[in-house]
Amino acid sequence: MKGRKTVHIDPDHLDAHPLNVFKLPNEILMALEHVQDETEASVLQQKQEQLTHDNLERLQLQQLKLENDDADELTLSCRTCQTSFDDRADQRLHFASDWHRYNIKRKLVFDQQPVPLNEFEDMLADLDDSLSGSDDESDDSTNDSDDDKSDDKVKTLVDRQKQALDHAKALDDEVAVLTRHHQHTPKKNSTMIWYTAPSLTTKSFHLGLYRLVLPAATIDVVAALKQVQALTKPSNPRYWSILMMGGGHFAGAVIDIHASTGLIDQQQSRQVSIVTHKTFHRYTTRRKQGGSQSANDSGKGKARSAGAQIRRYNEQALQQDIREVIDQWKKYLDQSECIIVHAPSGNRKMVFGYDGAVLRKDDPRIHGVPFTTRRPTLNELRRVYLDLTTLKVMEVDEQALLAKEELIKQREQMLRDRLEKSRAIDSPSTPSKKETKSSDPVVDKLVSLVNQGKEALLVSYVEEKGSEATQWCKANLSSSRDNDIDERTPTLLHIASSLGHTAVVDVLLRQLMADPTIKNNQGKTAYEMAKDKAVRNVFRRCMHDEPAKWNWMQDARVPSGLSLEQEQEQLAKEAKKKAKEEAKQRQVEEDRLRREQERERLASATITPAKPMSNRLKSGGYVLDPVVRALRDNQVNIANLSPEAKMRLEREKRARAAEERMRRLGSRQTEK
Repeated sequence: MKGRKTVHIDPDHLDAHPLNVFKLPNEILMALEHVQDETEASVLQQKQEQLTHDNLERLQLQQLKLENDDADELTLSCRTCQTSFDDRADQRLHFASDWHRYNIKRKLVFDQQPVPLNEFEDMLADLDDSLSGSDDESDDSTNDSDDDKSDDKVKTLVDRQKQALDHAKALDDEVAVLTRHHQHTPKKNSTMIWYTAPSLTTKSFHLGLYRLVLPAATIDVVAALKQVQALTKPSNPRYWSILMMGGGHFAGAVIDIHASTGLIDQQQSRQVSIVTHKTFHRYTTRRKQGGSQSANDSGKGKARSAGAQIRRYNEQALQQDIREVIDQWKKYLDQSECIIVHAPSGNRKMVFGYDGAVLRKDDPRIHGVPFTTRRPTLNELRRVYLDLTTLKVMEVDEQALLAKEELIKQREQMLRDRLEKSRAIDSPSTPSKKETKSSDPVVDKLVSLVNQGKEALLVSYVEEKGSEATQWCKANLSSSRDNDIDERTPTLLHIASSLGHTAVVDVLLRQLMADPTIKNNQGKTAYEMAKDKAVRNVFRRCMHDEPAKWNWMQDARVPSGLSLEQEQEQLAKEAKKKAKEEAKQRQVEEDRLRREQERERLASATITPAKPMSNRLKSGGYVLDPVVRALRDNQVNIANLSPEAKMRLEREKRARAAEERMRRLGSRQTEK
């Protein structure tokens, strides 16, 4: 890195200027430390040691069985249950017993060791207690159903153990996810790598870059970042190639890393030094429908329209053009340190997998764009390169981070408590209803009334129960409702606000002294959980009427109060705006009708009058004009009409439709 231009920075303002990841100042490079989780490595090591220990135990058991094979052949025994018998009759009875059947299923389903007879009998006793508790709730059970339950106890026992295992596994997975989140374990497939520089700055800055900047299979990410730094006088050129395509557009460029200065340079021409580039477009996408013509052909069949044929030809031509460009740039692509290819869906076949293809899918230098892109153009290529090669600087809020960690710890502890309760694999007895913890009936009634939006009954119930109900209107419900509480709505005010019950919210705030500053597990107050604007206005009215009651703006996060005059003014503005929009719509409709009538007048003036279409009959009557007859009878037979008659018929239809629209607009104005 000798000879590289020195850039002076302010350690406490690292986010003041964008830095190129290939041209970082030496003081930053020397202070970088990779943000990584030591716990993940230790956990993986412990898991590997446990697997090795389990394999060793299994091997020892297999050797012991092999050594005892000869002895087992001479004695009457059951290898599954690990017991022996005095005679053949006892052995046959054992094979038909529930104990043997259970151990067989335990081995096949759970891959676990057999249980002794006394432990199995305890399991059956617990299962009988659970079944008897369930039978007490149903008086219609027959003797046949009782016999079936008795005959199928083994299946019931295995099913309950399997259900408990599945539930425990799900909780284990959830706890593991939360644990990784709490420990800031980076994702294995994360597109970003984060560093800190504690010895450089006193602020909690995190410095990030995209993983594709570093060479593939990098272990020491700090050393790798130092190695990719650009020299002032390079001996060999360093290139990046970017290819983007989609919707019939193609844009490609080869960029010189050494000559590109990045966003720190004010002159855009020097920010990205392009060695060569190519952009073109062909009409391949179906207008107003989306998707390529080939995709439509494969889904709905081959269309025969002229536009479809043009799009098919352009797809082939576009593919040929792209492959020719790639062939011409082969020397640049071979020298490129990184090749960015953005080819969504079926566009990848234009770049990979054809005879004589320059690029291979398994090339470790090839990467996709790890963020959303726009239409492939030369400016978009510049933007992608600058975004990928600019150091990301983020200042972490330590207080917010600690608060979030504490919340995650509480959630993790709650899940672990539930996990311990669910682990009943060896004794899967279901607790009776007497042992099940029930929530407070007063809280259940309050929540039910709030959910139904019955504010009058809510006030009556609180007055009836007195202080016992009043305290729950103000407090967090989680301490009473055990695990049934929805952590997004921990208070009655949260519930009413999220459901849009404006009257209940008003009663809770004004009469029942509900606390609007309590936050849920996501850090949101009841105001922030409001369903619509009407609910938010209730909070704003209370803020205006009782400004000293709560710290509305900071703790409750209500932005401002709302007086009666302001609300009336706001409603008047909305009504005026609505009336103006309706008047504008009516004017547009009248203009359109006027233009249509003018076109009909001009069309009728240019048409040569047709011969009279009514003839006098011998009986004294007349043959009606086919148009008049069609309109009168509401039966139109287009085949029997002349071209002039068809035009008159169409004009008559349009005129009647216009008259109907005008009639509706007039009736709407009369109602107002």
